[in-house]
Amino acid sequence: TYGVSRGDELFNLYKDSFSKTYLDLFSADEAVIDINYIEKTIHEKNISFHFNISNSTQEEIYELKIYTLDKAILISDIIPKIENLGFDVI
Repeated sequence: TYGVSRGDELFNLYKDSFSKTYLDLFSADEAVIDINYIEKTIHEKNISFHFNISNSTQEEIYELKIYTLDKAILISDIIPKIENLGFDVI
């Protein structure tokens, strides 16, 4: 989605931004998706959500990532809303 110049700029900006735990859990492709959402959140100065169905196991696992700038979002505020959509939160 980005040209070489912008891709290099983003690489240099984010290359040391992800923890070892993140790198162990997520692929480079997923990191690019996260960077896109981070950039969108910064540009729009708003909250962004990414809902994904993971097929990395035999079970369907639904993942929700929430991207914010300065707002802390309490998980205790989010869980009831997700459960009201019919999902089990673990």
